[in-house]
Amino acid sequence: MALRQICQWSFNPTIETELPEGTPPYIENDAP
Repeated sequence: MALRQICQWSFNPTIETELPEGTPPYIENDAP
């Protein structure tokens, strides 16, 4: 069920999300 929702969210252009556009707000970590 969750995979189906993720696929619809990713590939259906009519679905709008509340996520902001742009790069994610995180700091890259050098640790492996």
